Amino acid sequence: MRSSLLYVFAFLIMIALPSSALAQTTIVANDFEQGLGTAAGWTTFDASGSNNWVVDSYSGNQFAEMTEYQGDGTHDDWLISPEINLDNFTGETLEFATAVGYSSGQALEVVISTDYQPSVNSDPASATWTPLSANYPSNANGFSSQESSGTIDLSSFSGTAYLAWHFDETSGQGTWQLDDIVVEGSSTQPVLSFVNETGTISEDGGSTTITVEIQNVNGSGVSADVALSGLGGAEAADLDVYTAQTVSFPASASNGDTQSITVNVTDDSEVEGDEVAIFSLENASGAFASAENFSLTITDNDAVLVINEILADPAPDAAGDANGDGTRDGSEDEFVEIYNSGTESVDLSGYVIQDGYGDRHTFPTGTTLPAETAVVVFGGGSPSASIPGVVQTASSGMLGFNNSGDTVTLVNAGGGTVGTASYGSEGGNDESLTREPDFTGSFVQHSTASGSGGALFSPGRTLDGSALPVELAAFDGQFTGSSIALTWKTLSETKNAGFEIQHKAPSASSFSGVGFVEGNGTTNQASDYRFILNSTQPGTHTFRLMQVDVDGEETIHSPITVQVTGDPVSLTGPNPATPGDRVGVFVQVESTQQVDVAVYNLLGQKVATVYNGPISGSSTLNKSLDLSSFTSGVYFVRVIGETVSATERLSVVR
Repeated sequence: MRSSLLYVFAFLIMIALPSSALAQTTIVANDFEQGLGTAAGWTTFDASGSNNWVVDSYSGNQFAEMTEYQGDGTHDDWLISPEINLDNFTGETLEFATAVGYSSGQALEVVISTDYQPSVNSDPASATWTPLSANYPSNANGFSSQESSGTIDLSSFSGTAYLAWHFDETSGQGTWQLDDIVVEGSSTQPVLSFVNETGTISEDGGSTTITVEIQNVNGSGVSADVALSGLGGAEAADLDVYTAQTVSFPASASNGDTQSITVNVTDDSEVEGDEVAIFSLENASGAFASAENFSLTITDNDAVLVINEILADPAPDAAGDANGDGTRDGSEDEFVEIYNSGTESVDLSGYVIQDGYGDRHTFPTGTTLPAETAVVVFGGGSPSASIPGVVQTASSGMLGFNNSGDTVTLVNAGGGTVGTASYGSEGGNDESLTREPDFTGSFVQHSTASGSGGALFSPGRTLDGSALPVELAAFDGQFTGSSIALTWKTLSETKNAGFEIQHKAPSASSFSGVGFVEGNGTTNQASDYRFILNSTQPGTHTFRLMQVDVDGEETIHSPITVQVTGDPVSLTGPNPATPGDRVGVFVQVESTQQVDVAVYNLLGQKVATVYNGPISGSSTLNKSLDLSSFTSGVYFVRVIGETVSATERLSVVR
C-alpha cells in the first residue's frame, strides 16, 4: 500500500509540473540525407502536373525539391509528414529551411490538418488544411540561400495531426528547396534518445557502442529497439550483419540513466571510402522514442585513390590545350587526375566527381582503374590518345571548377566520401595545381614543382612528364584443352623488370608463383605478353600478375579466373602411390545431379566410398583419398551419376 501511494504521489507531482520541466524532445525530423523519408512515414501526393517532390543536392547537402520547370500541366504537389499525436506533447513547435530560385508568386506553403486520414483517402483534398505563418525567401533572378522559417507555434492544435508542404503552381512558380524540418515538444511520457547524434570508427576498429538515455521517468519500465534504418554507402556486411538490439530501463530508472548496445564493424579489403550507417529508435514500449537518429561514420582503411592534379584555369592560348585535341577551350581543357596508389584495380562504376556546385561526372559502369594508374577526366573535347591511363570527359558536359576557389570531392557509388581536395585563388593562375611529390605531397603550382621543367600541367603523367609505371590494358586466360594460356598487354612501361605469374588452384587457399616473364624496362609502346601453364586439374583456376620494378617495388594486379573442364573424374598426386600418400579426387559434372564416387578392386568389390550425394554443375567436388588401409594392387575410382559414368585407374604399392 505504501509503495502504491508513493507512485501515485510521484505521478501527481509530474502532471503538476509546468511544461518547461518536462523533457523537450524531437518529435519529427527530416534532413533528407536518406531520401524523402518514406521509410519513416513521409509521403508525397501528386494531385496534378508531371513533376513531383524529389531529393536533390548542392555542395554535398541533400534537400527535397519541387519545381514546375520543364514539367507538363499545372502542378499541385504535396510532401506530407508522418502522423503526429499532439496529445502526447505540450509546447510543440515547427522549424524548417527553404530556398527558392527564379520565383514569381508564392507557390509553396506549409499547412496542418487534424482530420486527414490517409488510410481512408490519401488525397489531401479530402481533408481540411490550415495555413501556418512562416518566413519564406524570394528570388526571381537566381537561387536564394536557405532561410529559416522561424519558430512556428503548434501548441494550439491537438489530436492526431499531419504537416504538409504544398506546392501550388496556380499561386506562383519557381523551384523550391526544403530542408532541416524539425518538430519539437515537451513529452508527457518518458523519452528515450541517443546521447550523441554522430560517431566515427575506423573500419578496423573492431566495435563501438551506441548509448541511449532516458528522461522524464514516471516509475514504469520502458524499452526500445536500436535499429539499423539506413545505409549511406555502407552494407550490412560492414556491420557484421547487424540486427536490432533492445535497450531496457527498469521502473527504478532515474532521469539521465543510460543503456548501451555494441555494434561490430567488419574489416575488408575493398576501397569504399567513408561509409555511413544510420540507427534509429523503434518499437518503443512505455515511452516516446526521439526522432533524432544516430549517424555512424565508418572510415575506410583501404583508401588508395588520390586526387593528384586539378586544372581549373587553362592558360588563354595554345599552351592551355591540356586535353591535346588541338584547341584551347577554357571549359573543355579543365581536368582532374585521380591516381590509384594501391596494389589492385578499383572498380569506379557509379563513382561521382563533385565540386561546390554539385555532381560533375559519374563514372560509367565498367570503369576499372588498374593499380598505379591514373584516370583523367576532362571537361570535354576529344582528348588525345597519347594521354596515358584511363581518360574520360565529364558526363555533365563540363567540370566548371571555380578559378577563385573550390572543393573537388570523389564519392563512391553509395555516396561515401573517398577523397577531397580544396584550393583557393591560386587555382586561377593559368596552370594546374599538383601534389609535390606526386600522390603524397601538398598542392603547389605545377610550373614551380620540382622536376616539372616549368610545364603547366601533366595529365596522366608524373611531374616530369613520364608515364606512370605500368599501364596494364588487358589480362586474359583461356583453357586450350591441355593447358592454360595467359595473355596480357601493357600500353606503356617505366622501369619494369617483369611480371611474376601467381596461381591459385581450385583446391588451394592461397596464391603461389608459377613463373616469371621479363618486362621491357621503359617504353611508351604497347607490349604483348604470353605464358603457358600445363598440368591443370579441372575446376576454377585463379591467376594474377605481380609487376616488379627494377628497384624492387611490387604491384599486384586484379585476378582473373579460368575454368578448366576435363574428364568427369581426375586424380592428383602420385600414381602409383604408397599407403602413406593421399590422392586428390576431383569430380566435375555438366549439370546438378546425385553421384556416387567409390573405389573398387580388381574383383569389382567396393573397398571405399569417397562421396555419395549431390554435385552442382557449376562447381568441382574435391575429396582426399586416404590410402593407409589399402594393400598393394590395382584399384579403380568410379563415378556414377544420372548423366555420367567414368573410371580412373589407381595403383598402390607397398
